[in-house]
Amino acid sequence: MSTTQSELRGLVVSAVPVRARPGTLGRAWVHVPLALVAVALLVPLWWMVVISFTPPAEILRPSLTLWTAHPTFQNYADVAQRLPLARLFLNSVIMTAGVTAGQLGLSVLAAYGFVRSRFPGRDLAFFLLIATIVLPPIVTMIPVYVALARLHGINTYWGLILPQWAGCGFGVFLLRQHIGAIPEAIFEAAYLDGAGDGYVLRRVVLPLLRPSIAALGLLVLLNTWNEYFWPLLVAPATSMHTVQTGIAQFVGEGAELWGPLTAASTVVCAPVVVAYLIWQRQIIETFVASAGR
Repeated sequence: MSTTQSELRGLVVSAVPVRARPGTLGRAWVHVPLALVAVALLVPLWWMVVISFTPPAEILRPSLTLWTAHPTFQNYADVAQRLPLARLFLNSVIMTAGVTAGQLGLSVLAAYGFVRSRFPGRDLAFFLLIATIVLPPIVTMIPVYVALARLHGINTYWGLILPQWAGCGFGVFLLRQHIGAIPEAIFEAAYLDGAGDGYVLRRVVLPLLRPSIAALGLLVLLNTWNEYFWPLLVAPATSMHTVQTGIAQFVGEGAELWGPLTAASTVVCAPVVVAYLIWQRQIIETFVASAGR
């Protein structure tokens, strides 16, 4: 009578008591602090949603609990009256879509070039590009603003979008790691069939990079959607305000506006929260894979 190795392993594992199995208790202790951190991060978001449904007269009462006893949509109605939400969302969507598409396109092309091309100074150029990741954006904002002003780019969509394409250093680094991990045999087989670099990039590299590109795109989308200072600087006109600069007018106008402020913040946060919940698996898998390369 023969027993396979997998069957023997199953018998041994089942014979060991649960308490004696190594690692179970250790993993539980690791999850406890992570759960506490998650709760600490989620409580402010939950509190924001609760206040957005709380009547203004009850917001500052000490008896306010984890949920209001008299929920109301009045705060959201006030936001709709005070803010041109459709215009704010349109401006944010245009800026976010333009920046995300531009950074993804530049990141893919630059990463492929750094991996597959051989040219003098390649390593130095890559090092200088990566150095831009740690460069504070405030250092370049004034020179870029002066250049935009001379090119009549203030209060324009292209003035909002094009300068932010320069922030693709992290995307180039991330995609370069994944392109470099593709087996050389795949490229050699494509070249033997007569394929050029353009065909290889479209038909070979991009399908393999789809999860990484999706994760990078979501990160760029979240960062651009939450951008505040750059739209405030280069698009001061009311018609060019984004959602972040639009809701800023509630700040400092008095405690009676805490309800509309939290309602506006909830509306602004909802799209990015939903997007992250949908694509969080791709983000985690991409960064775990990058760490091991």
